[in-house]
Amino acid sequence: MDGRDARLRRVLKSRGVRLWASDPEHDRLRLRALRASPPGLARARGERRQVFAASLGQFDELLTAAAAVGPASAPLPLYYALNQAGRAVAAAQQRDPLRWQPKRHGLSVGNPPPTLGGTVISPWKPGKGKSADDSFSVMADTIGSPRLTDAITLGALWAAAPGTERVKRLGVSEPPALQLEPVGAGYPSISGRLPGPITSGQAALRNQLERSYPLARSGMELSIGLLAGERIAQVSWRTPTGVIRALDDVTSRFPGSEGACYLMPGLGANDDVLAPLMVWWALLYALSHVARYQPAAWTRALDPLNSTLAVPIESALAWAREVMPGLVLEVLT
Repeated sequence: MDGRDARLRRVLKSRGVRLWASDPEHDRLRLRALRASPPGLARARGERRQVFAASLGQFDELLTAAAAVGPASAPLPLYYALNQAGRAVAAAQQRDPLRWQPKRHGLSVGNPPPTLGGTVISPWKPGKGKSADDSFSVMADTIGSPRLTDAITLGALWAAAPGTERVKRLGVSEPPALQLEPVGAGYPSISGRLPGPITSGQAALRNQLERSYPLARSGMELSIGLLAGERIAQVSWRTPTGVIRALDDVTSRFPGSEGACYLMPGLGANDDVLAPLMVWWALLYALSHVARYQPAAWTRALDPLNSTLAVPIESALAWAREVMPGLVLEVLT
């Protein structure tokens, strides 16, 4: 982000103007411009600068390739685009000289069971006393996201990825990335409205939020009222000292969501709350793994005549291609 962009954002925020997502093609142009003027540790002449520029160049070309192929092959260039973007992020921001060039993916994927959503994804764990130098861990640490510490299913990842359509056999029974509409024109917003209408009671709704969303558990204030004849729920949070927290302290913004915030679910037995970018990283890796090593199962899932998963998967892959430039740009700037 250059100085003019930063000043404009500050002015808009001070006037209570919600910041909408930028155009994907504009984001790609801004990422291309960074190759000649890298940020952070990649600014100086040397290997980091070379890796940064080359990785962003591959990211851009792989996104173009993903748009040129069908859904049967799209997960491969999409995942490797994001993987190369992660290398650029590490070159610019990862301070550990032994970790900024990852050596492995960092996740393993089991064979798909009868249902694609039941596919198990497990994190790679380094030996005792060794630092995690895999792409997933380095990317997560560099952007300040928790890592994945326990095995999860593809269905849980699917539900946790903002913008996916949950359907039977793919995420429908898992807690989703819960979109909250910021309430009020001020910035930063301090409360959000849950998607409605609300059918459960206040106690049941509170239990549901506290069970599935770790960041919602502390200091949550929940109220249910009527809006245009429908029961709606509004939620906010306070610090232990009673100060109302900004919504952005508890939720994540996501490019393409028109200013909406997402309350991210906990994943695995340890309730890991990943940043949206890391959820998409893991999901695209899992889908690319299935597409590569289980092509028959993947092709069956994409058959629009016989599979209810076909259209949601195709839609999610197209959505990932649209929002990926904004996610990467946000991290780098």
